[in-house]
Amino acid sequence: MNRRLLMLVVAGLVSSCGGSEGEDPTQCADGKDNDGDGFIDCDDGGCAVLVDCGGFVYAGVEAGGDADADADADADADSDTDTDTDTGVTTGGADLVIALLSVYPTATYAGGFVEVSYSVANQGGGGANASEIEFRLSDDTLFDNGDTFMCGEPLPAMPSMGYGGGYAYCYVPYVQPYFYNLVARVDGANVVNETNEFNNDGSTPLTVTP
Repeated sequence: MNRRLLMLVVAGLVSSCGGSEGEDPTQCADGKDNDGDGFIDCDDGGCAVLVDCGGFVYAGVEAGGDADADADADADADSDTDTDTDTGVTTGGADLVIALLSVYPTATYAGGFVEVSYSVANQGGGGANASEIEFRLSDDTLFDNGDTFMCGEPLPAMPSMGYGGGYAYCYVPYVQPYFYNLVARVDGANVVNETNEFNNDGSTPLTVTP
């Protein structure tokens, strides 16, 4: 069985398990891989955002402590001003940030597939209507027009302090082998008016092998 077919079979088996770990909080401390994706309890994206697992994590920094209460709000404030043309500013509105982003495997080949785990938090004081998250392959950590589209997923409406997330199976485009990054942007279509329109991006390393 070649590697591409094997990856498709694995993706199918994982997606057929149904649900995601963390829908029932007791699943985050039972020592089991409830959704069959290879991650257990707090290592699973569905559990990592829960308070018992340390709360929201953004770019490897746990937000909510006295020293880093604003970490998720300003971690990438300067990273996406190149193409993010959002202009909506509201008071007491929504504020979407990528709370968790990881990819498996972290090294793969062009033409294969990777599993992306993600969680998006609405840390604003108002609700957010349904939107989407987009994933691209980039040779840096910035989400911009030079990146290559991989896949996208819809996001549900989220109340204040709510979150949504899950898994995406993204195709790895045919590119030269390199130490790339998988970059993501929430609400790239600007359908949600946010109090901060410049903190919607995230990135995680992804190596494309020969």
